[in-house]
Amino acid sequence: MLRLEPAAISRHPIERAIELEPDDVAHLRARAELASWAGDYEAAEDEYATALALSDNQPSDLVLDLVETRLQHGNNEAAPKAVNAHVTHRPSSEQDDPQLLPYTNAPHL
Repeated sequence: MLRLEPAAISRHPIERAIELEPDDVAHLRARAELASWAGDYEAAEDEYATALALSDNQPSDLVLDLVETRLQHGNNEAAPKAVNAHVTHRPSSEQDDPQLLPYTNAPHL
């Protein structure tokens, strides 16, 4: 029979998942989304940035999540930087993502 300590039972499932798989992008993204929903945009921004750093292909929807979080946090000048970094590291055939184009090369939003 599996025996869990009380502290393990009371932890939030996402925190436990991150403990078990700290480099799992999906878990980090989930924690970022929760932080964003709670209004902790600084923590959300950090989690999205970590997830992007660990992601092999840096999906554009993850970049957009970071951009939206920066905008919600009032970090308007940093928002386009995430897009520009993403576009710079993508093959030219993948740079025309219609969701990211409005943010590309914008000095600030």
